[in-house]
Amino acid sequence: MEYSTITRRDVATTKKRDSPLLAKACAMVDVLRNSIYGIVSTFHDKMLMSTQAGFLEKDWITNVGKIDIV
Repeated sequence: MEYSTITRRDVATTKKRDSPLLAKACAMVDVLRNSIYGIVSTFHDKMLMSTQAGFLEKDWITNVGKIDIV
C-alpha cells in the first residue's frame, strides 16, 4: 500500500486566509452564534427560574409553544 505525502505546495494552498470557503465558514459561524445568543437571551430568565424550581423538562426547547413567555 502506498501513501501519498502532502507536498509543500499543497500545504501552502490550504493555509490561504482569503479563500471563499473560509469567508463562507466565518459567515455561517456568525449566523449560528447570533442565533444561539438570541435563543439563550430570550429564554435565559425562564431557564434560570425553571432550574431553581427544579421543573425544567429535558425537552423544553421542543415545547416552546406550551411555555408561557412573559
